[in-house]
Amino acid sequence: MNEARSRILVALAALGAIAWWATLLLAAVPAWALAFKALAVLPLGALALARRSEAGALLGLGLLAHACGDLLLEVTTLVAAVAAFGTGHLLYAVLFGRRMRTWEEVGGGAKVGLGLLALLAGLLLPLVLAAAPPELQLPVGGYVALLVAMAALALVSGRGQPWIALGALAFVLSDALLGMQMFGLAGELGRGLTWPLYWGGQLAIALGWLAGSDPEAAGPASVT
Repeated sequence: MNEARSRILVALAALGAIAWWATLLLAAVPAWALAFKALAVLPLGALALARRSEAGALLGLGLLAHACGDLLLEVTTLVAAVAAFGTGHLLYAVLFGRRMRTWEEVGGGAKVGLGLLALLAGLLLPLVLAAAPPELQLPVGGYVALLVAMAALALVSGRGQPWIALGALAFVLSDALLGMQMFGLAGELGRGLTWPLYWGGQLAIALGWLAGSDPEAAGPASVT
């Protein structure tokens, strides 16, 4: 894909993200505004799939799974949305694991990030599970395990740094805020930050990975 088309796709995603964020300020979000939410992530998935490689397919399908989760979160049960997001996390985890560094190769910043990730999960998971209805405790617990595994692999991946690590941590923070809001642990705390953290994380992961060196080809790769 040429540079101009890549820029158009990123611009469309940014437009969708900003438009959806603006609709969240309304007292009631109209049904047609869901198109903005889909537009925020789908072009990034198309950009990844256009690479026509196994890594591009994993990234693109992960983004598409997350886009499905975004929509399901608005129109159906939480379990369906959790399944879609969990699928996306699993695809990301496989992708990041392909370029995993050894512990000796991992820098100090990433090791600190792993510690903070473990601390956040250890503090919040018991609270969220205690607040969740009994029928949601198992899917929520499984989802959190996938989310933390994905973020940990992002931190130790040898490609796209520091962007995929920052993107994964932003994703985790966004989900932590969303979970606390959904289960009555935080009220409106961080409501305005949940979406920009989520979308910014997706953008950092997508562009960070695509701009990194391709494991399937010699030499550097570009976003295009």
